[in-house]
Amino acid sequence: MDRPKRNAAGRTGNYAASQAPQVPPALLDPPAPPGGEVTEEALLAEFKEMLREATARRAASAPAVPPSELPLLFLSLEDAASPPRRVEEGFHCRLKGQVVVDKRTLMELQNFQTPLAKGAFLRGSGLNLASGRFTAPVSGIYQFSANVHIDHSELKSRAQLRARDNVRVLICIESLCHRYTSLEVIAGLESNSRIFTVYVHGLLQLQAGQYTSIFVDNSAGAPVTIQNGSDFMGVLMGL
Repeated sequence: MDRPKRNAAGRTGNYAASQAPQVPPALLDPPAPPGGEVTEEALLAEFKEMLREATARRAASAPAVPPSELPLLFLSLEDAASPPRRVEEGFHCRLKGQVVVDKRTLMELQNFQTPLAKGAFLRGSGLNLASGRFTAPVSGIYQFSANVHIDHSELKSRAQLRARDNVRVLICIESLCHRYTSLEVIAGLESNSRIFTVYVHGLLQLQAGQYTSIFVDNSAGAPVTIQNGSDFMGVLMGL
């Protein structure tokens, strides 16, 4: 059996290896602390926090922009995607039959009906078809419209018409057309055909319990006829 060779000092190779210089523990990589594993959720949370801080710094350093200069594209996507609100109060009605307005007379239009054709609507309980009055269930801003078809063929000839002969169509609050704000259109009879339409449209602020209705003021020297099918519309715009 061969014996292990000895070096000059007479020591074996195994002994020489055990005498090799040792690396100090401080130079080795420190072990990971217990429980220090970084999860994907933690990285994502840290990234979001960094992004939020960067956005805040940029917003703080950016010059202020007047609201009027902001484009519509900056509107909230949440607002744009929200569903349309339900119309709680609204109506569309038409005059049932003809109404004669005597000369120099102010008359309130009554006796309406809901159109049978598709597209007409009646929401809420504010409208009284018989009286032609809409009573506001809540205080708010309301939009009203009226198309009043007027026939003044009772005047036998143009010679009977005077420049001051006209018809006013008004949408009034509480039948007090001069005390409250009213919607009003004036049409001269001399400049119109025998049958013409007066269109009134606008906004009124009503308190709960107040009503609106249509009035026709005939200042001519002969009666005029309001034709059936003249319509009255209204809707609650907001509080």
